[in-house]
Amino acid sequence: MIIYAKNFHYKLLFVFLFLGLILPTMAYAKDVSPQEKIVMSMGGEAIEKLASKKLSDKQREAHMRKLLDRYFDMTAIGRFALGRNWRKASKVQQKQYLKLFKDMVVRTYAHKFKDYSGEQFEVTGSKILNKRDTIVNSRIIPKDAPKLSIDWRVRKKANEYKIIDIIIEGVSMSVTQRSEFASIIQQGGGNVEFLIAELNR
Repeated sequence: MIIYAKNFHYKLLFVFLFLGLILPTMAYAKDVSPQEKIVMSMGGEAIEKLASKKLSDKQREAHMRKLLDRYFDMTAIGRFALGRNWRKASKVQQKQYLKLFKDMVVRTYAHKFKDYSGEQFEVTGSKILNKRDTIVNSRIIPKDAPKLSIDWRVRKKANEYKIIDIIIEGVSMSVTQRSEFASIIQQGGGNVEFLIAELNR
């Protein structure tokens, strides 16, 4: 079992937990950008598809996988998380890693969507970074806790928009995950196979 740094693990867990506890409250106004709509749609679909108490664990995982496929560029996220070790990995290792990386996200967070209780999720705006990337700003408003700022890096690829990073209170989850994976690989003597074995466990 992989041991993640506490700060990263709990922050990421908190985000995915609340993705299953949020209710999008920003209406589809005419001036809402396509990137903002993607984030809003993702939140709405999370509620519709994952928060039902009637779902079995396997059904919830299947819906989670579809949500990731639709809104997140898991290949880009996975490659970034592996960093320079991506080029060191063989084609077979790259394929194994990407599958296991996605499986890890699905298994870890799909079941957090069982506890929806009406917390609010608001998209508050966006900022274009370059020709491809836009930061969509949002916040989560718990009933009895401070507001949480969450930004989403959305990338345009061909004619699609996909989320490639989640930034919580200024901390990039992709960058933190990259650091964690690099540490694990270093523990294995620089061998990517060590990370793949850990993900398998």
